[in-house]
Amino acid sequence: MVVKYYHESQEYHNRFLKLVEEITKLINEANAKHKEYLEVKKKADEYHKKAVEMRSKIIAIKKERRNRYEKAMKTLEEYNIKARRVMDPEELEKFVEQNIERLKKEGKISIGL
Repeated sequence: MVVKYYHESQEYHNRFLKLVEEITKLINEANAKHKEYLEVKKKADEYHKKAVEMRSKIIAIKKERRNRYEKAMKTLEEYNIKARRVMDPEELEKFVEQNIERLKKEGKISIGL
C-alpha cells in the first residue's frame, strides 16, 4: 500500500517537474519576446522622432514658400494698382504736367515766345 502511494506520488512529482520545466521555457520565451519587443519599440520611437522632425521641417518649408508666394502676389497687386493709376487719363495728364513744371523750374526746357 505504501509503495503504491509512493509510486503515485512519484508520478505526480514527475508531472509537476515537467510542468515546472514547461513554465520555465515559456517564461524564457516570454522574456526573449519582451526583449525583442523593446528593441522594436525603440526603433519605432526613433523612426517616429525622425518623422516628426521631417514633418516640422516640411511645414516650415511650406510656410516659407507660402510667405514668398503671398509677398510676390502682394507686389504684383501693387504694380497692377500703379499701372492702372498710370493708365488713368487724368492721372497721366497730372503726371505729365508735374514733370513739365519741374523741368521748367530747373531750366531744362523753355517755351519759346
